Amino acid sequence: LKTCSKEMHTEVHKKQVHQCNNVTKTHCTTLWKLLEDGSKVWAGNDDCADFVVEECSPVLKDVSYPVPSMVCEDDLTNYVDFNNFTREATVYSFDCTTKPVQVCGKTTEKKCGVKEYMKCSDVPVEECTTVKIVVPYQEELHKKWCLFDQPEGGEVDIDKSVMEILGEVL
Repeated sequence: LKTCSKEMHTEVHKKQVHQCNNVTKTHCTTLWKLLEDGSKVWAGNDDCADFVVEECSPVLKDVSYPVPSMVCEDDLTNYVDFNNFTREATVYSFDCTTKPVQVCGKTTEKKCGVKEYMKCSDVPVEECTTVKIVVPYQEELHKKWCLFDQPEGGEVDIDKSVMEILGEVL
């Protein structure tokens, strides 16, 4: 898992802006002479006056924009995977045997035979069970920084602007 924070830094972009300068111009009345053959020839200027005009031309200018960047660090998260353990248990084991016992009585008989007996004991058994393990998961969130022109007297409809860029219709 990651822990992320947004940090702002400045990036410089080239932007076309208009640079304006005051330029002095001269306005004159031109004088012309009419020759004998009917052609006109410039004879100078008269009644000249200076005036100032603002002339603007497009130039590329470095403009600084605030741009976010995500700084992510690994975040160690503890979680239970599985627990393998051994436990102590008390077990009992019995060995049963037959013992001849002398029984006194008034009759005498001779008997032979086989005696059966059972041996009992506790034996450890390995017991495994399936368990669900919850593993931490974090979805990746993809964001892109966009710069939109601010319309006069209103706010930007981000969803509409993005759809127009992508060529999709809402």
